[in-house]
Amino acid sequence: VGTASTSAVRVGDEADAPLINGMTSGYCTIASVVVNATSSGTLLCSSATGVVSGDRVFVTATSSLPGNFVVTAASSSADAIIQIRVLNEATTTADSGTDTTGIVSFWFWATR
Repeated sequence: VGTASTSAVRVGDEADAPLINGMTSGYCTIASVVVNATSSGTLLCSSATGVVSGDRVFVTATSSLPGNFVVTAASSSADAIIQIRVLNEATTTADSGTDTTGIVSFWFWATR
């Protein structure tokens, strides 16, 4: 049960069910970033077509993200750009205390 139109979707029959005014999904590839061990770094997905500033963004990494990195947050404060925060968990192989993410790909969904 719900209401749908060309401008918004409401799912559920509760009076306060939120509206979805737009939804997009896609895929982006990000250049390698250096992140110190046990620290966080920000990756910028600047090819997030359809994403609008303030959208609620959900990302998932592909297997291209090394195992010592964990996605901790994602947001959008500019059109077509998603900021993805990753944590570099401490590893025993990081002699210099830093690791690179390598070239990483992410799937994303965004709603407004």
